[in-house]
Amino acid sequence: MINLLNAAVSAVPYALYRVEGDRAVYIGPLHSDTLADKLITKSVAPKRNGLNLGNRRSDINLITSTSVLDGAGATVVRDRKIAIVSSLPVGTTSAHVAEDVARLKELLNQPNVVEQIMLTGQIEL
Repeated sequence: MINLLNAAVSAVPYALYRVEGDRAVYIGPLHSDTLADKLITKSVAPKRNGLNLGNRRSDINLITSTSVLDGAGATVVRDRKIAIVSSLPVGTTSAHVAEDVARLKELLNQPNVVEQIMLTGQIEL
């Protein structure tokens, strides 16, 4: 079980649904056969190459269905996805990761920046 908080600071539980190899799928309270509400985690072990110890590659994906208008003006359900992707060289410490996460958390706590990048496509802020 992974518990997240929504924008209203209410708990949103994600229960383990399926594990396949290096990937786990958790489903949230709104998940159904027709609506997605899932958190997907994946982590691939580092691959050594000579003296290079490799990088651990991990992804966290939040996928949620939403109703939107299509080109004809009809309401349709589409999935939206927000992902975090990491590639960390072997030897990276938890302090390094905590610092990176703190910086990204600060970026994501700036709604105007997130809107400019993700909704309007502005990359020069």
